Amino acid sequence: MLKALCRNAIKSFSIGMTLILASGCTLVKPDPLPTIPSLGSTPSHPSSLNTQMPSGTPSGRWHGLRSTCPVVEQELPGLPGIVGEGYPEPEYLDMQVALSATCSWRRGNNGRPTMRALVSVYRDAADGPGKQKAINIFRRLRKESEEALKRPGLRLPRDEHGVGEEAFLTVHPEEMRISLRARSENAVVILNIWLKDDWDYDDRRRIELVSAQRSNIIALMGDVLDDLR
Repeated sequence: MLKALCRNAIKSFSIGMTLILASGCTLVKPDPLPTIPSLGSTPSHPSSLNTQMPSGTPSGRWHGLRSTCPVVEQELPGLPGIVGEGYPEPEYLDMQVALSATCSWRRGNNGRPTMRALVSVYRDAADGPGKQKAINIFRRLRKESEEALKRPGLRLPRDEHGVGEEAFLTVHPEEMRISLRARSENAVVILNIWLKDDWDYDDRRRIELVSAQRSNIIALMGDVLDDLR
């Protein structure tokens, strides 16, 4: 009886952890600007963060990340703030059942992220193989995205082939945000990019600007997936 309760608790935690963090952060309305400006620089990293792997040898293709946060190798057009290693956020968790690395790249020191990455690496545990957990999470994310976007004026998720084993992209013009979710073996990665906003943008202009970031966010996803180990 006790073992069954423990297995159920671990399963509920590992699935719930990704779904809670995947929803993103509470957005603060950016300062209005007529065009998308320079996005700033990457902050320094805290030296006190404990990044030790848990004891034991986790199975599955991916064990974690090469560094605390993914490293963006090259600066992309219009996104100068997204370069170098990401900044670990307080939600960063490394446990026996999974790594849930929440990292951001910020615009200056105003505390608002320009890009946020959630990298979840699921390890084999009492609740099942890590790869199957990743598949289940990814399917749930896809279903929830489809339901959330069934509103007038919003575009349904778009499949992106050649990005991990499976991926889909969504645009959120009301937030000036583009999101890409991908799965590689036992890892699920969620990327969100926020653009600077102008209160006078109409719906058409918002969709145009956000959709134009598709090639950038796909390139950034490639950088993140390259950092899995």
